[in-house]
Amino acid sequence: MGDLKEAHPRGIETFRKHLRRMRDLRTAELIDEARRVGPAARKRRRLLESATEKLGIDLSSIDELHDKDWDLILKQTAKQQKAAIAFSRAQRARERQILRHVTKQRARFEHKSGNPHTSICLWRATSRVALTFTPQTFNDGTATLLTAPLGPQPSVGQNIRRFSAEVIANAAHDFHLSPVAAADIFTSHTFETTVQQRGVLSVVANYVPSGTIFIGAPGDCVFPGSAGAEGLLFMLVEIETADGDTIEFPLGATRTIVDQEVRASCDGASRLVQVGTKNGVAHQLTHRDIVAVEPGDLVRVIAGFEFYISAALRGSVRATFDPQPSGLNVPMVLVKIDS
Repeated sequence: MGDLKEAHPRGIETFRKHLRRMRDLRTAELIDEARRVGPAARKRRRLLESATEKLGIDLSSIDELHDKDWDLILKQTAKQQKAAIAFSRAQRARERQILRHVTKQRARFEHKSGNPHTSICLWRATSRVALTFTPQTFNDGTATLLTAPLGPQPSVGQNIRRFSAEVIANAAHDFHLSPVAAADIFTSHTFETTVQQRGVLSVVANYVPSGTIFIGAPGDCVFPGSAGAEGLLFMLVEIETADGDTIEFPLGATRTIVDQEVRASCDGASRLVQVGTKNGVAHQLTHRDIVAVEPGDLVRVIAGFEFYISAALRGSVRATFDPQPSGLNVPMVLVKIDS
């Protein structure tokens, strides 16, 4: 496992272990499928080679056609990527415009008249955003964190982590391997505030992802591959009391924002997934009526993203959230206290 991170706050590790187990099971399924499909494909390949040899057909010429098809897919994807970057820039400009408008009217969001209600907007994370990259490979698969800049210090509405990562299930045409590659990518964006009044706590977190994920597999009539990507949002809350105790709470709601897969046939298959917001300037998760709080309690909110990218039998995936305007941003967390 490769980790690039700061120390996670208490409470997050239980969730991380749950995710790791879930992703380990998913990777094990891919490996079992590759182990099952690989030997059968090799037998079909030998039969096909024998038949084409008798007919005087060079099977390598068919492999060349598959390679040319894959090269064309990659060229088309490069054009799509340019269009996606232009779209992201326009979306980012719109988000900044909205942010300026919101911060100008922040008094309306930060209603602090005391009883019966107080809202506290947390615009700045406590530190740079943490990132964990966990590769999982089998046979000739590779999983690589291509870039992982430390990122800027958090500023108002800009709590961003950028990265790009790739998994490739390499395999030569001799089909001696049944490769699988996968990676789990996890970010945590931590916000803190001290409560000034007694009441019942609720939390709303906002998420603004911006990037692309390419998933694809070259065609092969005998040994077709597959690739997929999943992504979710999560939020956890914990409280440090004035007496020094730490109260950890069950995970709040999660939301899946990416769930895509392609499976090649004789022809290659690919998809460029635009990761962003579709119906507004941010996704939201809400954790309502969590617990009663007292003056002096420190409320800690950990909001973040988790992506799982995987490929099998010559498939490949590249997640691109770097450079600007791409990135994973949690611009604001709203803490509400109702008496």
